[in-house]
Amino acid sequence: MQERERERALRRDAEEARLRLDTEDRLRAEAEQQRQRLAEQSAQYETALAEEAQAKVRQEAEERRLAERRRVEQAEQERAQQLAEQQRLQQAEQERAQQLAEQRRAEEAVRQQLAEQERARRLAEEQSRQEQAQAEQAARRQAEENARLAQEQARQARERAVPDSPLPGPARAGADGSSGDGGGRGNGILPRGALGGDLASRAREMMRGIDMSTPVPRAVQPAEDAARAVRRALAEAARRDIPLRMYMDSVRQKIERNAVLSEAQLAADVVRTDPIVSVAIRSDGSVEDVTILRSSGRADIDDFVRRIVRLNARYSAFPPNVAANYDVIELRRVWRFAGVLRLMEEMR
Repeated sequence: MQERERERALRRDAEEARLRLDTEDRLRAEAEQQRQRLAEQSAQYETALAEEAQAKVRQEAEERRLAERRRVEQAEQERAQQLAEQQRLQQAEQERAQQLAEQRRAEEAVRQQLAEQERARRLAEEQSRQEQAQAEQAARRQAEENARLAQEQARQARERAVPDSPLPGPARAGADGSSGDGGGRGNGILPRGALGGDLASRAREMMRGIDMSTPVPRAVQPAEDAARAVRRALAEAARRDIPLRMYMDSVRQKIERNAVLSEAQLAADVVRTDPIVSVAIRSDGSVEDVTILRSSGRADIDDFVRRIVRLNARYSAFPPNVAANYDVIELRRVWRFAGVLRLMEEMR
């Protein structure tokens, strides 16, 4: 009995030992699996880190390559812009030289016509003096005639005022004005010197030219009308007046030569419509007005047009043969912004 108990105990011990061994084996196996999983995860993480580092290196290399390409392209663009700017400056210089040559030719033509212009000016002044002298003579004759008529009327009035028969003492004294304190009042007869003195005073005023109630003699009116009228030269007048056209060309060349434009203003696609501008210039070269007849579509361009005209003032005074005919010249041109500023005649 005891023997069986010992055997059962031994078997139980052996079973427990076997179970412990199995448990330990299982735990060791699980630990090994866990270690393997951790090792695999660590390897995967290291692989991911390595791939990420490689991707980052490749990205940095690609960014450097793109930056280098952009730098090269930018350098090429800058070189192209510099070349274009040099070409534009050369073209502008050539055009400026051509404009200077044209201006010198125009100035030479003007100098060649100075004698004729001076003669025309003197002739115009002489004619004006003659017309003024004639007007003054006509006014003087008219004033003398008016004075003579006034004196004649005064003489006739005095004759009518003197009675045919002698008057009594007080009445006679009042009639001739030699004595008395108001004799003859209320009798309808003026004192002898009253009417004649008024007419004589009026005649003297007319002689001095201060009689504002008398109409201006006809001989004087054309000169006054011409003095009040402003003679304007429009664009069409230059087609038949060579000195006028030469002066307009000198103004146009000055505006084109001295206009300083930015790259944005020189771009051909900036101004959608070429503005039409009328510049009115007085005989002394000052600017009377700048009128935008057709806008460019951009307020800054229109303001630039007005500003460049004002900045170039004052312009040259009219030559004598132009000033003899005109007081104001209107330069109407189409302003074209394409590389350089051009003032072109409007196509009709």
